[in-house]
Amino acid sequence: MGFRSALTGPARRFANVGRRRALQPILRRQRAILQTNQVQLTLEYRALAAGRGALPTYRDVGFGVFCDSDEDGILLFLTTLVGSGSRRLIDLGFATVEASNSANLVVHHGWTGLLVDADGSAIGRAQAEFRALGAYPPRMVSAWLTAESVDDLLGEHAPDGEIDVLSIDIDGNDYWVWQAIEVVRPRIVVIEYQDIIGPGPSITIPYDPEFSLDRFPVNAEHNNYVGASLRAMTTLAARKGYHLVATNSLGFNAFFLRDDLATPLIPEIAVEDGFPHPWNDYGIRERWPLVADMPWQEV
Repeated sequence: MGFRSALTGPARRFANVGRRRALQPILRRQRAILQTNQVQLTLEYRALAAGRGALPTYRDVGFGVFCDSDEDGILLFLTTLVGSGSRRLIDLGFATVEASNSANLVVHHGWTGLLVDADGSAIGRAQAEFRALGAYPPRMVSAWLTAESVDDLLGEHAPDGEIDVLSIDIDGNDYWVWQAIEVVRPRIVVIEYQDIIGPGPSITIPYDPEFSLDRFPVNAEHNNYVGASLRAMTTLAARKGYHLVATNSLGFNAFFLRDDLATPLIPEIAVEDGFPHPWNDYGIRERWPLVADMPWQEV
């Protein structure tokens, strides 16, 4: 059995609260199975690390329970190897349990923390989804995130102590918001990058606290004019004391490890490694020309 095969096919979103309640016994059984499998994985990773055996690479460990791609498996792998004593996380841009980088850690590993989204109605739905899955919902806050406000918000609402994981996916000012965060220094940062730019330029959208991707017709089909390049994110990470250790299999989410936790078990990777999928090639070839002449800022 491979590192990925036992953990696919999870329970996902359901149409309404009544249906979720009816399915709760099934969901709880599925949760127990997934928890058991994931605990077995963490024990195997630890045994391999302690025995200096051949660990799998981040490309081999990915799986998706709630995330868009294989981020759940990569996070489980990284947090197992570098430790997660507090089991606290912050998720900026959390809109639903579905397509979340934090829900698997909350539901199957008992993590807690802070989830933030601009859509206030999403909070009630997410709370119901967590409860239907048998998990205690983390603290949730509705707020429009800006570079000016993010540190105050985290200072007020983030849990005390070390943060293990920070996930940023706000479809716009991701670069600028991460740059502004000073009150927490998480062990691992997961952040979305604009893959259609490719590995070369270090650029981002100019900062606009009211940026909304819906204002640009070029974003009607895909999110084209949004975010920052992986080169820009990696440069920012280096200034903040982090280095690139993984990207998801579809090449749009990057994982950065804090420099004081550097270990040969998790080698640094090159920016060029962050475009592993034909989807990235398509974006660079077909989507980037649509926005190449729009305002971008070198950073």
